[in-house]
Amino acid sequence: MYQLHHSGLIPLPCVIILASGQLKSRKVRVTKSIAKYEAEDICVTLALNSIGVLLSRTPQAPFSKSPDSTERTYEDAIAALDRSLNIRINILGEDAGSDKDMGTVLNTIGSLYFLLNDAEEALKYHDEAHTVRKLALGDDHADTGVAAFNIGKCLNW
Repeated sequence: MYQLHHSGLIPLPCVIILASGQLKSRKVRVTKSIAKYEAEDICVTLALNSIGVLLSRTPQAPFSKSPDSTERTYEDAIAALDRSLNIRINILGEDAGSDKDMGTVLNTIGSLYFLLNDAEEALKYHDEAHTVRKLALGDDHADTGVAAFNIGKCLNW
């Protein structure tokens, strides 16, 4: 069964995962659901991307007074996004290097490392995002420019 999504028709189990992925409190259930579909369907990367972005926008665990909670949340976001990258690479193979969504995930991971004050690691991801975006979108696309700007931020750190 398929449902209309802003990126086109996607299988219904992935739509359910995406909807659940928006709620941090259901992270464990979503992670188990993702594992079931992970090996066979690229739309799982959309769910992982949603989890990663959601976590990246949650600067502190609820009710936590610990300064480490921000770091842990960003690291959880990086882990979800990194898992998304690995699935995408396994499914797309060589074509992953010119996939625009790959560039977006790489850029997000780079931005999270930058927020963690790791400019060197951030630079690696932003550089790769720039390479992928140039291939996928061209030199004149705004997203390619954003990747170049992020490289500059890392170098100017």
